[in-house]
Amino acid sequence: MRVIFERVLNLIPAKDCPEIWARYVDFERNCGDLASLVKLETRKAAAFGRVSAPKTSDYLERYRFLDRYPVSNAYRETIST
Repeated sequence: MRVIFERVLNLIPAKDCPEIWARYVDFERNCGDLASLVKLETRKAAAFGRVSAPKTSDYLERYRFLDRYPVSNAYRETIST
């Protein structure tokens, strides 16, 4: 799957494929390891021109499993605002 994602992302400009980036990151979260996920998140941020540090919600997304998060829903709602 990684090969397919990489080929598609190399063919299409980043601004035209945010959904593909999102699905690739989701794939890495579910099937990859932490190192490859961090590299991919860094590449995605560079592709979309984001230079700021990741938000707390980005870290929580990194450590979720399916629809389970390492913190309560109430806490996630407080940091998302």
